[in-house]
Amino acid sequence: MPRPFVQSLRPYICDACRARSITPSPVFGRLLQPTRHIHSGARLALGSSSQEAKFVDRRIQELGGYDGVAQCFPRWQPPKEGQILSAKAFCADHAELESGDTKVDSHSSVYGRIISRRKASSTLWFLHIESGSASVQVLLNTSVVLQHAASFDEAAVRKARSSLRRGDWVVVSGVPHRTQSGELSVQAWRVPEIVAPSLQPIPENVTNAGFISRNRHVERIIQPSSRDNIILRHKLVSELRRFLTDRDYVEVNTPLLVAEAGGAVARPFETRATEFLDTKLNLRVAPELFLKRLIVGNMDKVFEIGTAFRNEGVDLTHNPEFSICEFYQVMTSLPELIRLTEELFFGLATVAEAARQTLRSVPDARLDIFQGPFKQLDFIPEMENAIRQRIPSWQFPDLSSGAGKDAILSTYAELSLEPPVEANLPRLLDDLASNFLEPLCDLPTWIINHPECMSPLSKSFHAQASTISGLSHRVSARAELFIHGREYVNCYEEENSPLEQRRKFAEQIQLKASIVSGQASAKDAPPPETHGVVDESYVGALEYGMPPTGGWGCGIDRIVMLFSGKTRIADVLPFGTLTNVVALNSSNKPAVTA
Repeated sequence: MPRPFVQSLRPYICDACRARSITPSPVFGRLLQPTRHIHSGARLALGSSSQEAKFVDRRIQELGGYDGVAQCFPRWQPPKEGQILSAKAFCADHAELESGDTKVDSHSSVYGRIISRRKASSTLWFLHIESGSASVQVLLNTSVVLQHAASFDEAAVRKARSSLRRGDWVVVSGVPHRTQSGELSVQAWRVPEIVAPSLQPIPENVTNAGFISRNRHVERIIQPSSRDNIILRHKLVSELRRFLTDRDYVEVNTPLLVAEAGGAVARPFETRATEFLDTKLNLRVAPELFLKRLIVGNMDKVFEIGTAFRNEGVDLTHNPEFSICEFYQVMTSLPELIRLTEELFFGLATVAEAARQTLRSVPDARLDIFQGPFKQLDFIPEMENAIRQRIPSWQFPDLSSGAGKDAILSTYAELSLEPPVEANLPRLLDDLASNFLEPLCDLPTWIINHPECMSPLSKSFHAQASTISGLSHRVSARAELFIHGREYVNCYEEENSPLEQRRKFAEQIQLKASIVSGQASAKDAPPPETHGVVDESYVGALEYGMPPTGGWGCGIDRIVMLFSGKTRIADVLPFGTLTNVVALNSSNKPAVTA
C-alpha cells in the first residue's frame, strides 16, 4: 500500500514508520489529531502518546500490517445478492421469526459497529453489532462459514475471525435465525468484512467529565443513551414544524449576517466580510425584524427554525449559539397565541411520551400538566401581592413619571436586595420578576401584561386600575410561558404603528442611557451602548403598513431540556456548549497508559 496512507493516520504513527525507514509525509502529518480514551486495564495520563502509538501499531499488525490495514478501508460496493440493512431494519424485517427457525432463502447483509464479542467454543463466536439505533447478534460458526465460503479453510477463518475487535465497523452476510432462547440473530455465511476498523481500543466506560466533554463521539459509542437526546430533539423539532405547516405557515430563512443586530436586547457577535471590509457586521441575535418585514410584504403566516447568536455568558441554561423558532401571523391576538401555544405543548408532550418506547432515558412527559388552559399571572397585580408580603405598604410605582426607576431602586433597598449590574428600569423589573413571579410558575404558567418599557416591540394599552394604588399602568400585550420557573415562550401582539414604534425605540435609547451600578460580575453586564439611534430601516418598513400581527418565539434547546429531563443545556447539544467546543482543541491531551 502507499506509505503516505500510514503517515496520514496519526502523527505519532510516523515514529513507527521511521523505525521501518519510511519517510513521513508532512502533508498528512496532522490529518487526524490524537484522541484520549481508556480501556480495560488502562488509565488516563498526560503526555503518554507513545502508549497510544503502541496501541495503534499493534492493531495495524493484527490487521496484516501496513498493506493489510489499507484493505480495511475499502470503497464501499453494494452486495451482489440480497440487500444491505442496518441492524434496526434487519430486526424489523424479521421480527416474526419463531424461536429455532432460520430463513435460509432470505440472504442479506447487515452493517454495524461491533459492540461486544464472546467466544463460546473454538468454532463458535457471538458478536453484537449496532446500527440504526438497534443491535443484533451475529452467530459466527466456523462450520457454517466453510459451507458457504469455498475460498476459506479453517485456518483462514480462524485468522480472519481473530482480527475482529470491539469498535470495528463490519458487514455481515448471512441469513436470519432466531435462537432457542428467542434472540434474533444473523447466521453468518462469511467472516464479517471489516469496512472501518477501530485502531484505538474502545473504553468500556468513561466517567471523567472532562474527557467526555472533549470526546462526544466516544461517548456516543459507549453510552447509547447519550444519543437519545439527539433523536428526541429531532422528533420535537419535526413536531414543531408539522404543527406550523399543517396550519399553513410558510417556513423561511432570514439572514444570519446583518448590518445591525435587532429584535432583542443582547450583545451581538461582530465580524467583517472581505467584500465589505469597512463595514462591521453582526451575527443576528433574533430573526424577528426580518420576519415582520415579510408580513409587511403580504405573507400572512411565516416561521423560521434556525440559529441565533448572543455574545454573552455560558451557564447551565445559556449558550452563545442557540436554536430558536419564531412565527408571525396576521390578525392574531394574544389570547389566540396563548391557545396555539397550549395546543403545541400538549402535542410536544405527546411526541416525547411516545418516544419513551425506544428512547429509554426519556422521562415521563407528564401529559396531564400540559392539558390547558394554563394558569395566568398578571405582572403588576401579582408583583404587588408578592412584595406586599414583605413590605405591607408597597405599591407598584407609576413608571410613566421620571421617578419610576428611583422608586424601584428604593424597593431593592427595602428588600435588602442588590440590583443587577448596569441596570436600567427594564432590567430592574425583569430581575424583580425572576425573584417574585417566576418561582410561582412550577406548573405551566403565563405571565402577562408586562410594563410597557419591558417590551418596546409590543403593542401596549392601559391596564385595569390597580385595586391597591388605583393607578392604571400602561402595559404591553405580551405573555411569557414559564414551566418549573424557567421561560420557554415569549409572544406579543406586535407594534405595527411606525409612529408608536419610533417613540418606543427612542424611549428604549433613553432607558439604556439611564444605568445604575450593581454588584454582579462584569460578564452579566448589558452590551455597550453602541446602538444609540432609532432603527429607521425597520420603522420605514412599517410605514408601508403591517396589519395587526401576533408574534411568537421559543428556545428549542430549552424545550429539549424540558422533555429530556436535563438541567444543563450542554446535555442537549450534540457537542455541548461553546466551552466544550473550544476545549476540543485543548493542548492538554491525556493519553492511555497500561
